[in-house]
Amino acid sequence: MSSQLPGDILFLICEQLRDQYEFNSLFQCAVASKQFAGPALSNLYRIHDVAPVTSNGAGVDERRLTDQWASLWRSLILSTSGKTVFPYYRYIRVLSLRDLAALLDDSIFKDQYSHDFFKDELADLAVETKGRPNLRSRMFNIPGTIEKIGDKLIEQTTMIEELDCSEINHKSLSRWIPRLKRLQQLRLWNGTALIGAGSLLKSHCPDFTILKFFMWPDEDADDQFAAFLNQLKPKNIKSVEIFGSSNSRSNVVTALSEFGADLVELKFGAIADELLTSLHKLGSCTSLRTLHLETRIRESSIDAPTLKELSTWLTSCSSLTDIRFINDNSSLIPSLFTPLLLDPTIHLQSLELTRYDASTARSFHDALSAQSSSLRSLILKADGETCDCDLLVANLCCCTKLKDLHLFFVSDFFQDSHINALADSMLELEEFVVSGWNISDAIWPNMSRLRSLHRLDLNAFSNFTFDAVLDYINSLGPGNQGLALSISMADPTYPFSEAEQNMAREMLAVRVEGRFDYALARGTPCRQGPMVSDYLPFFCFRIP
Repeated sequence: MSSQLPGDILFLICEQLRDQYEFNSLFQCAVASKQFAGPALSNLYRIHDVAPVTSNGAGVDERRLTDQWASLWRSLILSTSGKTVFPYYRYIRVLSLRDLAALLDDSIFKDQYSHDFFKDELADLAVETKGRPNLRSRMFNIPGTIEKIGDKLIEQTTMIEELDCSEINHKSLSRWIPRLKRLQQLRLWNGTALIGAGSLLKSHCPDFTILKFFMWPDEDADDQFAAFLNQLKPKNIKSVEIFGSSNSRSNVVTALSEFGADLVELKFGAIADELLTSLHKLGSCTSLRTLHLETRIRESSIDAPTLKELSTWLTSCSSLTDIRFINDNSSLIPSLFTPLLLDPTIHLQSLELTRYDASTARSFHDALSAQSSSLRSLILKADGETCDCDLLVANLCCCTKLKDLHLFFVSDFFQDSHINALADSMLELEEFVVSGWNISDAIWPNMSRLRSLHRLDLNAFSNFTFDAVLDYINSLGPGNQGLALSISMADPTYPFSEAEQNMAREMLAVRVEGRFDYALARGTPCRQGPMVSDYLPFFCFRIP
C-alpha cells in the first residue's frame, strides 16, 4: 500500500500518529517499508523527548528501558556525524539535555551501557571523574559531558524550538544561543546561566517568548534577573516560570511590568515577601491568564493599603483563568481573592488555594458560587475545624460544571449528606478528592451517578461494607475507564480482609482497568469530637 501512496500522504498519516503520541505505531511504520521510514522516523524523533524510553517513561524491565534510552541518545548524537542511515538530528524540535543528564547519572547505564555508549566516534565526549579503584560504575563529570554533547548537537541542529538544560553555565549558553534561530522556550536549572544572555536572545532568537528555571540562589539575583529582562526589551516575553526559590524582588517586578499586555503567564515558587507586596506594580500586565504564586509571607508583612492595591490589580486582570496561591498567612486568601471572585469580568477556570483559616473565610466561600459558570477545577486546602460545612457545600453545589474537585482539611467534618450533595450537583466530575468523618455506604449510589469519574479519593474516616464497594464497582460504565479508587482511612473495627481487597482490585481492573487502594485508620476516635489521632495525615491531632 505504501508504494501506491504519495509521500505527502504518508507524512500526514505519521503526523497524525505523532499528535497522538503513538510511538509504537510510528516505529512499526518505520520498519514497514523504505518509503514509510522517512516520514515515520522524522515524526518519531520530533517527540523523542516524551518517549516512554526516556526519563519521562516507566517500565517493569528497567534494564531494557535503559538500553533503549541509551540507544536513542547514541543514535541522535551519531547522526550529527553522518554515521546513521537517517539524519535524526534534523528532526528534533525539543532538545532535553536534562534527560541526557538523567541517563548519564542512571546506575544501570553507568554499570552496563556507558562503555558501549562512549566508544568509537563518541569516545572523546565523555568527561570522567576519577573514583575509587574498586568502583564498577563509570563516574561522569555530567556538566562537562553535557557541555561537549550539547556543542556537537547544537552546532548541527537548526530546528530546535525548545532547549531544556540541567547544569549549564552562562558561557556555554551564550555560545549556543546564536545557533538557535528558532528557539521559543528555554528551561534551565540555575538562572545564573542567563547572565549576559538577554541581548543574545534578543538578537538571534526572534521567536523566544517562554522562560523557565528552577532557582536563582545568588544574593543579588534581583538585580541580575532584572538586568536580563531589561536586555530583552523591546522583545516581548509571554511566560515566566520559576519552579523553586529565588531572590527576586521589586526590581524584577519593575522589569516584568515593561512587557505589559504581552505577559500572559507568571509562575513564581517560594517568592520573597517583597516580591508579593510589589506585584501591584505590574500595573500594565493586565492580560495575565495564569498566575501561580507560593509565598511564606507573614501576616505582619502586608498592610491594609498594600493588600488593597494587590486586590485592585488582580481584579484588573480580566483575562485570568488559572490561579494557584500557596501561603502561610491564614488571613491573606479571603482578603485577597474574595473581591476577585465577585468581579463580573473575571471567569476563572482553575483555582487552587492552600493554607487558609476557614473560620475567617465565610465571605470567600460564599463568593465561590459567583464563578459557577466558568470554574472547571477547584482545589482547597484549609483548616476545617471551624469551617461552616453547610455554607461551603451550598456554594460548591452551584459549580455544576466542575470536572476536578479536591478538598483537603477543609472537608474534615463533612458527613454523608455533604458528599452526596456535591455528587448530585456535579455530574461531570472526573476527579473527586474529599475528606470527612464517619462516611458510610450511603454515598455509593450517588457516586455511581458520576459517569465520567476517573479518580475517587476518600480520605475520610469511613465504615464501608465490602458488598457496597463491590456494588459500586459493578455499577461503573465506559466513562469510568481507568478509575483509581482509594479508601485511605477505613474503620479498623470492620476491615476488609486481604482476600476481599484482592477481589476488589481484580474486579475493578476487569471492569474498567482501574486501580484499588485500601488502608485502615490505625487509631481510635478522640473524645473531643470527630477527629482521629496522629496516625491520620489529613486530620488535626487532638489529645484524647
